[in-house]
Amino acid sequence: MVRRHALLAAGLPAPYSCREGACSACCCRVVEGEVELSRNEALDGADLVEGYILACQALRRGEDRVRITYEG
Repeated sequence: MVRRHALLAAGLPAPYSCREGACSACCCRVVEGEVELSRNEALDGADLVEGYILACQALRRGEDRVRITYEG
């Protein structure tokens, strides 16, 4: 299944490479809200605890707003 990257669709310059959850080029950190990852072959448990996600695989949980940052 090919999913369209929401940030790219909105015209935002989000980094990406594979769009499959394997390369981590789109790695970012959630600063507000909650997401669930469809796939994750790049991040380990410590990364997830620190709030890092893969933007290409992130689905918003609930109706709350989600904010992310690409800065460490």
